[in-house]
Amino acid sequence: MIKNIMEEYLGSEYTKNSIENFIKYWIKSYNKPRSNNDLDCLYFEGDLNADTLFSVWTSLKFVLDSLNPNERFYKVNKYGDYPHKFLKG
Repeated sequence: MIKNIMEEYLGSEYTKNSIENFIKYWIKSYNKPRSNNDLDCLYFEGDLNADTLFSVWTSLKFVLDSLNPNERFYKVNKYGDYPHKFLKG
């Protein structure tokens, strides 16, 4: 059985809410050494070659959209003339 590294990492701050746990994890691990704080590395005992690549924004946006159907969540375009480019359908 796989250990719940998130639960071990957060300790008493761990909840049954996965979204809250990830937010707490990101806050707690921000700007700290990767080998001791990155979940991928922790699952592989500090191996810095452990890496999972995915867009955090995409996953977070899907959750936010489903929980708040009347809101629009989008990135602001920092590199163009039109900052709300990503609102275009």
